[in-house]
Amino acid sequence: MVSEFTTLNGIVLTPAVPKPLSHWQPPPPGCFKWLRGCPENRSPNDGVLVKRKKETLMASMWHQPKLVNDGRVRLKRWNPKKVQGNFLAWCSWDSICQPIEAGGLGFRESKNFNKALLAKLTWWIAAGRDSLCVNALRSKYKVQANWLGGEPCKNASPLWRAIEKLRDVVKKGACFVVGDGSSIDMWKDPWVPWLEGFIPTPKDSTLPITDLPVSNLIDPATRKWKINVLKELVDSNSLEAIEKIIIPLQPLQDKLIWTLDPCGIYTVKSAINCCLTPRTSYSPADSLWKQLWKLKMHERLKVFLWRMGSNALPTKQRVFQRTGYSDPMCPLCGVEEESYSHLFLHCQMIKPIWFGLNWGLHSDNIPAANHQELLNFVVNPPLCPGVSVQQKTLKAQTSIQLALTLESIWNLRNQVVHNNAQVNHLVIVKNLEERIIEHFNILNPATCCNTLLEVLPRWSAPPPNSVKFNVDAATSKNGFTIAAIARDDTGFVIHCWSKSFPTTDPLIAETAALLWALEIARDNCFSHILIEGDAKICIEALAEPEKVPWRIQTLVSNIKCVALDFNVCSFYWVPRDVNALAHSFAKFASSQDFCFSCNSTNLPPSVHEVWIRDLLALSS
Repeated sequence: MVSEFTTLNGIVLTPAVPKPLSHWQPPPPGCFKWLRGCPENRSPNDGVLVKRKKETLMASMWHQPKLVNDGRVRLKRWNPKKVQGNFLAWCSWDSICQPIEAGGLGFRESKNFNKALLAKLTWWIAAGRDSLCVNALRSKYKVQANWLGGEPCKNASPLWRAIEKLRDVVKKGACFVVGDGSSIDMWKDPWVPWLEGFIPTPKDSTLPITDLPVSNLIDPATRKWKINVLKELVDSNSLEAIEKIIIPLQPLQDKLIWTLDPCGIYTVKSAINCCLTPRTSYSPADSLWKQLWKLKMHERLKVFLWRMGSNALPTKQRVFQRTGYSDPMCPLCGVEEESYSHLFLHCQMIKPIWFGLNWGLHSDNIPAANHQELLNFVVNPPLCPGVSVQQKTLKAQTSIQLALTLESIWNLRNQVVHNNAQVNHLVIVKNLEERIIEHFNILNPATCCNTLLEVLPRWSAPPPNSVKFNVDAATSKNGFTIAAIARDDTGFVIHCWSKSFPTTDPLIAETAALLWALEIARDNCFSHILIEGDAKICIEALAEPEKVPWRIQTLVSNIKCVALDFNVCSFYWVPRDVNALAHSFAKFASSQDFCFSCNSTNLPPSVHEVWIRDLLALSS
């Protein structure tokens, strides 16, 4: 209990009295004296640079009402330097907050940002984070195992009520990874990541639900599911989803993970994108925005193209349409209204710029009648038909040249409107060509051409008395087909194996292929092995435990467990060309209706051709 005479940094601390959120008041300014200069100075305790600003810290510690959040957005968005006044915005705040795939900029709404930051505290409470603050809160409010689905606490502080209020947000992504299953209740805790709500559906809904640990569903001898027991308890959809859960070979502790992040770690970004931002149905045209932000050009050019594609450039025609006054005629020629197509393509003062460049383009022939078609013309420029080794580079160069030309025209228009500048086409074209060459040098197309002259990577033989496995996975009718090929130090194919694997996730299939290769090597008494695969995420997960995707955490744990049975066991990532033999064999086996295996004497023709190619490269 805090006495009324207790002070902190000159501020009198009074006993906390719970109040409804409608009485919310911002904390006193004196509470943040110690934050003065935080973005520039270092913390006096550990010297870590404090990067979060005061507003972010406040949003992560207090539930802020909608009125406060909207007021902050209104102040900063519309007129940050004045309390009142008029301001014309060409894009609404809601449209800017849309994801970039939908034509927005992906800005975070203040309300959702506040919720996502507070939900992080909710996640820490649910996951049992080992920290002084979390332990104190869990102890004070007596947090139990099923806290996420429990009733809210009465007579709690405003912070705790805000934390409990966001449990619904956390429940959208919180799920247990089965270790030994002893701490997971089958009917109350989320533990099946492929089901909605992460909880299985009982086969008979009329029966009473009793406490049942998931450990009772696992056979301790074989470390597999008790299928007969599950068939009596859950429906067919739940049974199919549970069978996809891989049980670790050695019992581990059950772990709560955040399924909306690849690594299972709660992040504010994932919470906003998946839980708090309304999901809209994107049309096929929305992929144009995704392509825009992937262009290899300066970010300023991308923002200019986004403004043009969003109809946010303040042309005179747009100003006249929005305000009802001003002259809508083109400031360059004064003949037609200043629309997008006229300004950038059909104006008589602009045509010499297009024709004066090295390609001598007649802008009247460009099929673009509005801002969206202009953007599509830049992002997907029309190229000559035919296959070319430099098609990708040529497309990137053309997009850069078109974007720079459009930006140069817009800058010329602004100089004429605001500075009464004179149009000098020779100077404009000369400066534009220099900028284009500068951007081309940054793109460095010479590197793309020189790579064709380099020696392509090829398969290499393992050390003497060692066996190298190449693994891969290919899609099939019932999920995936995983394949493994063993070769000795001469490149001779010892054997090829394949089998179907019931999953729709390629990452799980590729990781399962690595584990299966280890099991094959152990069954064949190989003591020195090397395993190669072209799935980089899987190989990196074995070397960096903190970056293991949650979907393959159990598989990675099993791989490390089985790898201890060998004298030498190494894993390597190789490009697809080096792993071509395993890739071709997996592709062939996926077309078969049975588990296919063979040796060097009966390889399929397509696989045999790749093997001979590897042998020739090995001997050269």
